[in-house]
Amino acid sequence: MSSAAELHRLVCANQHTLTAISGKGDITDRTLIALSKAPRFTRLDASGSSISDDALLTLVRARGSGLRELVLSDCTRLTKRSIAHLSPKALPTLAVLDLYNIMVTTDVYQRLFNFATRWPYLRDLKLKAAIPDTSPRQDLLVNDDILEAIGRNCPRLVSLRLFGCHGITDNGLSSILGNLGYLRELVVMHSASDPVAPGEDVAEQGGAPAGGGRGEPVTMSPRLGSNVLRHEAPALDGPEPSTTANGLLLSLPSISDIWADIPSLPSNAIPQHNHAQVQRVTGAPTSSAPDTPRLSEEPRRNANGQRVFTSRALQKGLRSNRFNLLNLDMEYDSVCASHFAKLAHLHVLCGRMITRHAKSLIEGQFPQCKMMVWNTD
Repeated sequence: MSSAAELHRLVCANQHTLTAISGKGDITDRTLIALSKAPRFTRLDASGSSISDDALLTLVRARGSGLRELVLSDCTRLTKRSIAHLSPKALPTLAVLDLYNIMVTTDVYQRLFNFATRWPYLRDLKLKAAIPDTSPRQDLLVNDDILEAIGRNCPRLVSLRLFGCHGITDNGLSSILGNLGYLRELVVMHSASDPVAPGEDVAEQGGAPAGGGRGEPVTMSPRLGSNVLRHEAPALDGPEPSTTANGLLLSLPSISDIWADIPSLPSNAIPQHNHAQVQRVTGAPTSSAPDTPRLSEEPRRNANGQRVFTSRALQKGLRSNRFNLLNLDMEYDSVCASHFAKLAHLHVLCGRMITRHAKSLIEGQFPQCKMMVWNTD
């Protein structure tokens, strides 16, 4: 029996108690249909699975009101026909949304994130642009308008990761930095992946059996081709971190690691506010008026022709003062360093370039901070 067939059998056997499933690459349409009949189901990780628009829509319509996590990275069969229906109305309690490598375009992102669409409980968002770096088409980009909408209407974001977002400028990044007060992890890359990789020239510092008892929640996590049932609360899992020879963190920490490493973050950081209460907490204005498309400025390029952010992205300051990780395609200067000096802590800083003065200031303020920057000027 294949691993996908075994996973489907286990889902059907535990349908009444299943709360979460991580079936990377093994989830099929049949499995999603079975999950749509699981009354306690709240968390789905279907990374790399061959699921269709129809199956995903069936799950969202049946279980959307209770879904807390939806990880769809590398589900290459999905299109805008299903992704465009992932709205706050369909998923009112969603906290994690991963659309990495989903081939949708700007119009879909604008349906998900605009000034009339509010995600009050979303805390972990991951997007990747739908086109390669060489494409000249401007209608397929994650742009400043979308970032401004995210900054206003996703007030509880803790982790935001955007890759291949060629249409974002300093103005769009400033909407995120200046509006989101709970951010701990921010990654905004013009390239399609993290440019810091092993070998790069960077400036561095410093199991229960299947069919558990009825009424007992079960989370399912297939690993290495076998399916394992665990009678425990599901965790917010993320990618395993990788390190260089000297132990510097190169890949992104999981969202659970970020929350665990920040004791100052209150356990009720995502309170069950109604819409009006969330607005008072964040101070972010809302509007029901439709978006008016506007032309974004051309992203700045450095001497090598690479898109970069500058200190202009900090023109609105930093709303959050407890960053765990900042990974930006940025040229850090003393203006950036003066803003970072107001942070309570900073664990990892990655970027394109840093001036010697800025590097000295940041090292003095955060001696334990790991800096991974391509060039020092």
